[in-house]
Amino acid sequence: MVNLRSIETELMDFLRAHTEYGPVAGPETDLIESSILDSLLVMDLLAQVEGSYGIALDYAEMTPDSFRTVGNLASLIATQQSQYCVESY
Repeated sequence: MVNLRSIETELMDFLRAHTEYGPVAGPETDLIESSILDSLLVMDLLAQVEGSYGIALDYAEMTPDSFRTVGNLASLIATQQSQYCVESY
């Protein structure tokens, strides 16, 4: 079962550990407008997500809005995990 809050917490922990901007305010903080997320961190974040959650994100479906907030990215991860679970059965 996918726990959205847990995914959000893990993503926020990752961002805190890999940015110099201090804590991310919350799952709805705009990561692009606040300059927390840059292109290199996006690549690190993608590698982390795919490694931690065992999913391959569909890059064709991703847009800047996919990374705009932790909440958006967590929802994308949860959707991918749900699809993987359904396909595995």
